[in-house]
Amino acid sequence: MKRKVCVIGAGMIGLSTAVCIIEQIPDVEVTIIADKFTPETTGDGANGVWSPVLSGQTRQDLIKRWGQATWDHLTDLLRSEDAGLAGIELVLGYQLHTSQKEEPFWKDIVLGFRRISRKEIRTVFPVDYGFTHGFSFNTIVTECSKYLPWLTKRFQQKGGKIQCRRIYSIGELDKIFDVVVNCSGVNAYHLVNDEEVTAIKGPMVKMNKVSVPEKKPSKDGLEYETALQL
Repeated sequence: MKRKVCVIGAGMIGLSTAVCIIEQIPDVEVTIIADKFTPETTGDGANGVWSPVLSGQTRQDLIKRWGQATWDHLTDLLRSEDAGLAGIELVLGYQLHTSQKEEPFWKDIVLGFRRISRKEIRTVFPVDYGFTHGFSFNTIVTECSKYLPWLTKRFQQKGGKIQCRRIYSIGELDKIFDVVVNCSGVNAYHLVNDEEVTAIKGPMVKMNKVSVPEKKPSKDGLEYETALQL
């Protein structure tokens, strides 16, 4: 008898989780329930830049290990024939700062990581915004408007089911499914009253020319993290 599994949420995490379950666990029937699916999810507008960040009390070694696993998965996709369909590409990235910073804990995972001089910053970014220090590296970007449809197709080809409706309480599902996996993202604030849920990264601007947004550093040391396709 097949076990019934429900995944709440159809963003990057929800779809990835559903695909992993249906491909790796035998004798399961997996259903994704969400009020929105690609191309209408928040995830469709995400920048998908690989660059781990520390979060709350989560140990740095765990975040690095998870980041390495994600990098390995994405590089496998990058080398596959599905790279274009999945929206996976390698790009040159810069992190710019107004003061000297420690090198990030993930520097040995990306390709070609190095510090850049003030001269290089002024050459690559001609307008002076006060950035004096920074890093350059090659990282992987996932174009989510392609990746989410690719995941959805992969999930459905394995027999996965989708239901487009809003869930107001996980209790609605406990008599229908054997296992419920909550991948509702920021909506967990409302779904399970998790008041600690918050976004941890800001907006991303993708540009064809090397430049930075029309905004100057603040007194407290505004930092930009940009991924530029050159």
